[in-house]
Amino acid sequence: MRRRQHNSERGFTLLELLLVIVIVAIVSAAVVITMNPDNTHRELETEARRLTQVLRQLADESIFQGQEFGVIFKESEYSFSIWDRDANQWQNFEQPPVYRTYALPEPFVLVFDAEEIAYSLKKKSTSSAEDNAEEIFIDDNEAKTIKPNVWFLSSGEITPFSITVFAEDDSERRYLISANAVGEIFLQTPNSPDR
Repeated sequence: MRRRQHNSERGFTLLELLLVIVIVAIVSAAVVITMNPDNTHRELETEARRLTQVLRQLADESIFQGQEFGVIFKESEYSFSIWDRDANQWQNFEQPPVYRTYALPEPFVLVFDAEEIAYSLKKKSTSSAEDNAEEIFIDDNEAKTIKPNVWFLSSGEITPFSITVFAEDDSERRYLISANAVGEIFLQTPNSPDR
């Protein structure tokens, strides 16, 4: 009869292997978090790209619907309006949901700049047939509650503007969204060659 030899070599138990995997995962997560303390840069880019796409979509929608739209920019939010031809005034525009008032997450801000162009969609009554066409003029007697900073006209024209999007705590990394009068909307990133 042969005697069984008892091996002193043992393998690791499943519990020991799982414990090592958990420890490695925790250490890896800690390293990743310390390497990238916050996603501010990525979130900033996402917000700038989102705004650019929404503005491009609004420009297309104004042409396809034959409708005038407006955008109101504030320091950390933007909202949309639509010209109500029947009421002869601007109304809030929130449908579809992409056009609801949007507040930028902290710490992001907008700096808005536009050409000083005054538009009016109301018609002037004059004797000249040439002057009876829709004209651009200022009516100082009107007090509107909604006054868009940027207009998107059904002809495809846009109020020329530029918007700088950046984080308050990092003004070096900026995204510039700009539009010209013929309806082209551009996004310049911090890595754009023309910056």
